[in-house]
Amino acid sequence: AAGDFVVAWESYDQVSPTSIFDIYAERYASNGAPLGSNFLVNTYTSGNQMLPSVAMDATGDFVVSWESYGQSGIPYQYGDVYAQRYSAGGAALGSEFLVNPKTLPSPFTIGSDTVPDVAMDATGDVVVAWQEYAAYISNSTRQRFEGIDAQRYQGETAANADVAVTGVSSDSTVTPGSSFSVSFEVVNRTAPTFETTDAYLNSFIGAVSNPTITVTLGQAATIPAGGLDWSCSGSQTTSFTCTYVGVVAAGQYSSPLIVGLVAPHTPGTISYDATVVGSSEPAFTGSVAVANPPGGSSGGGGGGFGWIELLGFASLGFLRRFGRKSAA
Repeated sequence: AAGDFVVAWESYDQVSPTSIFDIYAERYASNGAPLGSNFLVNTYTSGNQMLPSVAMDATGDFVVSWESYGQSGIPYQYGDVYAQRYSAGGAALGSEFLVNPKTLPSPFTIGSDTVPDVAMDATGDVVVAWQEYAAYISNSTRQRFEGIDAQRYQGETAANADVAVTGVSSDSTVTPGSSFSVSFEVVNRTAPTFETTDAYLNSFIGAVSNPTITVTLGQAATIPAGGLDWSCSGSQTTSFTCTYVGVVAAGQYSSPLIVGLVAPHTPGTISYDATVVGSSEPAFTGSVAVANPPGGSSGGGGGGFGWIELLGFASLGFLRRFGRKSAA
């Protein structure tokens, strides 16, 4: 609104002699003076990143979208659309994120999403539109589809207001020396909106991209934390952070993050908590009692699922709660 602006472009071999095309941007004051230096937008620098589009809100926050080749790992998908949000000062807000769906629409087996165009309103809400191509070829059968797709996102601040962590242990009481697990999920408590009848567009109103949680345990984890679409960093012992690589729609939950533990050989209590980074919601807290079974035996191998079984189920997405549609 004050006249400051940002320009984005594709640059050849600037990152390295093998990077081919990458996306760069530069911020300017209203009088045309550069604000800082030009900077690399994309973090994936293999193959081509091309055709950027950029938009800005009234306070100077902005978003860049572009097409990327080979980044998503979606089989037989030859182009994808990514985007990255920035503050008015040029600091990245979160990580770059995939805009187009993670799977090809059935029955198509070859696809490409290209030529993005992004718009941003005064309050930071975003819409990205792009060109979609999909094809199905099997012996003499050939089908082809081309169209324009779009996804909308709520502004970063509003989207994070009602994001929290929920969780549960595989057992409320475990025997000394036995294995068990703690499961965490990100819940987006933002109320779903029904301003359109298009469920695909509607699911991104109030959605949260790539939420990060901090987990603190009363004892060290025995294996690295993991789960479908989760990426963790740090020592992953008694305190670490994990990011859900994806979108949690309004009123929905992420897939579970599983942490495997082994109870100590003496009775007591193991506490744990987790919170969403940047959220005003309080931490989720819980505890597991370590106690000898009736009769005084302290042998391991408590009932219920051990963390090995739970991690296997999580990797296949089996731990989503059946029938749960809303976080209200």
